Amino acid sequence: MSVIDSDPPISADIERGDYAVYAAAQNLGIDQSSLGETAKLSNAEIAERRGFEWYRLFLVPGKPEFEGRVVDS
Repeated sequence: MSVIDSDPPISADIERGDYAVYAAAQNLGIDQSSLGETAKLSNAEIAERRGFEWYRLFLVPGKPEFEGRVVDS
């Protein structure tokens, strides 16, 4: 989803309550534009391009013990 999109491409029905969200991100800031590419790619083609920015979100029931960032160098 882009920051300019008004409708989310996916959604989920979850129970009310406290959750922690963990995000794994890779290749931050790398997209077609930053690579000088102008071709229009399908969603499937974008998904195959592992060199682009991408995320995985993990939703865990309960409040987290602490807040912050984990950096994998």
